[in-house]
Amino acid sequence: MAPLPEDNTGRMYWHYHANGNDHTVTARYSGTETPPGTAVEDFAAIIDGFSWAMPNDWAFISAEYSVQGSNVRLPLDFPLVEVSGAQDTLAAAAPAYVSIPGRSAGGRRWRITMLGTTYNPFLVPSTTADYRLTTAENSNVAALVVLCSGTALRAIDELAFFPHSYANLGFHRHWQDAVRG
Repeated sequence: MAPLPEDNTGRMYWHYHANGNDHTVTARYSGTETPPGTAVEDFAAIIDGFSWAMPNDWAFISAEYSVQGSNVRLPLDFPLVEVSGAQDTLAAAAPAYVSIPGRSAGGRRWRITMLGTTYNPFLVPSTTADYRLTTAENSNVAALVVLCSGTALRAIDELAFFPHSYANLGFHRHWQDAVRG
């Protein structure tokens, strides 16, 4: 498949602080105007669904959006997602992530990833030895997969996406390289 341009859809950007660092998570929506309320609400619900994996220093910074065909970011009123955080902040876990992957109806890859989590493969090695948590192994992952299913959010080809029935766990490559020198 030929790659599609980054601005093929409208995008929402949610900036947050977790585990001592600032991060951004992006979601796509269909249309050329300000994101519809249902897309914003679905995005907020998914972000809230990651709370089981987030540290106690988790904090919302700001939200922005870009309309289809533009790379200009504009401020977005975003519902306050109050996540208290599930675990203590661990500096060694700063590069950890939890990601829900999937595919669009057109076959395009899709995923939503939260960086700075404190949930990593070393916390529960008996179920995460393969760096993956299935919906059968973890009820939080099962709930998150349900939240990602059937939303107003879209993949890069503007089609609905279907999340896989698992979450990938790992460490961001940039941090791995930094540690290795």
